[in-house]
Amino acid sequence: MFLYFLCALLLLNAFTTEACIDAGPTEQCKEWKAEGKCKDPSMQGYMQAFCASTCRFCGW
Repeated sequence: MFLYFLCALLLLNAFTTEACIDAGPTEQCKEWKAEGKCKDPSMQGYMQAFCASTCRFCGW
């Protein structure tokens, strides 16, 4: 029974996608992207958290 439950969860996860949005102001994210901050190793964690869509961190 547990195996069926686990398989159902895996299938649901495979077919649902999380919305890829900027958590911060999109205009600010665009400015930062133009400044190269999406690729800056010291800023990448922040940019992934707040500018995921603008920096194209969503896997598309």
